[in-house]
Amino acid sequence: MDGLSALSILALGIASIVLVTVKFRVNVFLALIAVAVAMGFALGLDPSVIAKDVVDGFGGTLGYVGLIFLALR
Repeated sequence: MDGLSALSILALGIASIVLVTVKFRVNVFLALIAVAVAMGFALGLDPSVIAKDVVDGFGGTLGYVGLIFLALR
């Protein structure tokens, strides 16, 4: 896949998150998970790679945010 196609998929993913959360009032966490999985499939990744990347990405982000909350306490 070339760079322009990947950027197009990224732009579509960001627009999808905004649309789903604003227009359809879906929980942001569910919208992020769904769009992340859909983008993985659109980019041609294997399902096992998609699952690992989603878990690692959200786990890392939640761990970082958790540290910030603990530091502010």
